[in-house]
Amino acid sequence: MYAYVLLVSVLLFPASVKGFYSRGIKHPGSDEAQKLQQLWKEMKASDYWGRFIYAARDEDIKGLREMREVVTMLDSEPLAEDVPMDIGMD
Repeated sequence: MYAYVLLVSVLLFPASVKGFYSRGIKHPGSDEAQKLQQLWKEMKASDYWGRFIYAARDEDIKGLREMREVVTMLDSEPLAEDVPMDIGMD
């Protein structure tokens, strides 16, 4: 359930993981592992995201369903062609 919260967060705020390479997570001392831990700590301390993290911890499906409101904020329009998109695959 934690992964669901993180997924929605990244969908809304992709810049939060810019330059993040998931393959580095397997090494506990890596920059990626530290970045992920810091992101999670900040989300947990947030009044907004913290409630979803605690809902996931408590397996509170009703609380997690409130994330539907967040997802409806996503725009279904395609990106403009003149806007460069960096997906971090250098």
